[in-house]
Amino acid sequence: MDYMIRGNLKNKPIIFFVITAKDTVEEMRKIHNSSPNATACAGRSLMATGLIGYTMKNDNDMVTSIIDCDGEIKKVTVTANPKGEIKCDIINPNTGIYLNDIGKLDVKKIVGNGTLKVIKDMGLRDPYVGEINLVSGEIAEDYTYYFAMSEQTPSVVSLGVLVDNKDFFVKEAGGLIIQLLPDAMEEDIRYLEEKIKGLEYMTTLLSEGKTPEDIIRYIFDDSEVEITGKENVVYKCNCSKEKIEKVILALGKEELKNILKEDHGITLKCHFCGKEYHLNEKELSELIKEV
Repeated sequence: MDYMIRGNLKNKPIIFFVITAKDTVEEMRKIHNSSPNATACAGRSLMATGLIGYTMKNDNDMVTSIIDCDGEIKKVTVTANPKGEIKCDIINPNTGIYLNDIGKLDVKKIVGNGTLKVIKDMGLRDPYVGEINLVSGEIAEDYTYYFAMSEQTPSVVSLGVLVDNKDFFVKEAGGLIIQLLPDAMEEDIRYLEEKIKGLEYMTTLLSEGKTPEDIIRYIFDDSEVEITGKENVVYKCNCSKEKIEKVILALGKEELKNILKEDHGITLKCHFCGKEYHLNEKELSELIKEV
């Protein structure tokens, strides 16, 4: 079962969030029929966004991360909430398959240059919006830079997706975010740097059978770690016929009349989960009356 944990160190101003999400990323891959590189790219952003969502306080809070780039994948949009419900849209999931110099999936190759935007909707009048230029294209480094520049929070971000090299299914997926609190001193920074030095890939640790709890205790001394929360993670889309009808209404009366005359109905597909919604001639006629 996929899940996240959060916690802190008892005697250091350091907090952490760790996720294991193999099934969730695999569900994303199946929905979008994504290539290995696209799966790795979107899967990393999915887990980072899920962890950011877990930092939010209220169940109705929502975070959306958007990677908008000039590479083959074009755009990746992920939405998550504090309850561990995550969904993802990939503009071009059918990218080429590329390996880097050490034989791992080259995510940077399909991302290129672009921006990372994070939108936090906490029920206030205006959502919080932070945006940075991509500094790596490998995703983890980009989220690290986002935290530093947009939230002024020194962070360690590690994200990994291991894809089967024959059938392309997701074998492992996980990530972590470790952050220094505002009252951190220079000695705390040095402590964290020393602890993460030589940290293995997340997928290596997961492949060894380590859980999120094991991973954080592998990094820090067991006696220092205090786990304060755990939440299941699932790929879940909240689309509905009512929401799709609002999208259709936005097309305008004249456009809908043309569709009714030529096609006698309309079918729309949710970009996040692939579910199709069809309005027949009668339903579309009734909807036009509402415009």
